[in-house]
Amino acid sequence: MKKIYLLSNPSDGFTNFVGNNLFNDLKNYNNKIVFLPCNYLQEESNAKYHIINTSWFEKYGINFSKNTMLNIEMSEEEIKHYLSEANVLFIMGGKQLEQMKFCYIKNIVDDITNFNGIIVGICAGAINMSNAVTSLYLSGMNNPIQTYYEGFSLVDFNILPHIKDKSKLQINNNNYIILDDNSSIIIENGKYKYDGEYLTLRYPMKNYFLKKELTNYDGTVLKKDIEIILINLVFIICNDSFKTFTDAQIIECKQMFKYVILNMNMDYDRFIKNVNIIKESYRIKGVPDNMFLYKEFIAIKNSIRLARKFVNSNKDKLKIVEISNIIYDRYGVKYDELFKE
Repeated sequence: MKKIYLLSNPSDGFTNFVGNNLFNDLKNYNNKIVFLPCNYLQEESNAKYHIINTSWFEKYGINFSKNTMLNIEMSEEEIKHYLSEANVLFIMGGKQLEQMKFCYIKNIVDDITNFNGIIVGICAGAINMSNAVTSLYLSGMNNPIQTYYEGFSLVDFNILPHIKDKSKLQINNNNYIILDDNSSIIIENGKYKYDGEYLTLRYPMKNYFLKKELTNYDGTVLKKDIEIILINLVFIICNDSFKTFTDAQIIECKQMFKYVILNMNMDYDRFIKNVNIIKESYRIKGVPDNMFLYKEFIAIKNSIRLARKFVNSNKDKLKIVEISNIIYDRYGVKYDELFKE
């Protein structure tokens, strides 16, 4: 019995909708669960969330005769054995690319795709359930990395977590489903049950992902697609919590603007035209007005201009690595980004 639970980020544990459904699904079984980590090299963090996530099940009277957290020290044979005997697979949140990398290292992508039981995916775990993941991947406070890769092929759409929107649209042949943190979707035999607030978006998916190849895990951009990048960008700035963003989150937004401007060599008219098309097409509400976008655009362009000027006037005095560090600290632009145009 394959049944999929897609969640955004239930920080307070399962909602009653999810918890009660899980209880009904598991109450007559000798349950064994496997946890698939995202940050497979962060053992302390994994152990912490392993306990937390297990307690979510216990709250609803669900206990396990065997509870296994996969780790990098396990052999491929061990991991395959744990997956084969389990009836619950919990795909954890965290860093989505590291999770896929772990699965390729251990050769278990097909085992997860073919897992015949209850599969719970949270945040990055839900993102990786797609057959073709297209999303922005934020690596610390560095530039967002546009990713295109084959996920676990458990669903044929992309989950975009942590986005708040009041709209509710029917799920039907869409490529993106935006989930609020307390929302969830349950899929069984092609039928959907959902709870909370979500938004679906139709977008013509393109077959950009690589079939089980890892060349993109070093952070390189496999293909530049301005519309997909801008969609992700607008999702971020349209979040209801934008007004309460921390300084770090605002920096991330600015990095996205910079990424688009630098890598796409875009002028403002084209930039704002794309944003407006997306707003209209997908009926996104609450987007900051164009003045906000314009100020950010100009600020980043100025930073790039000043950084180039600094490099041109100091390249004979300082080593490249010293210049690189200075301009990134001062302008937020990396040396090798300055001369791509």
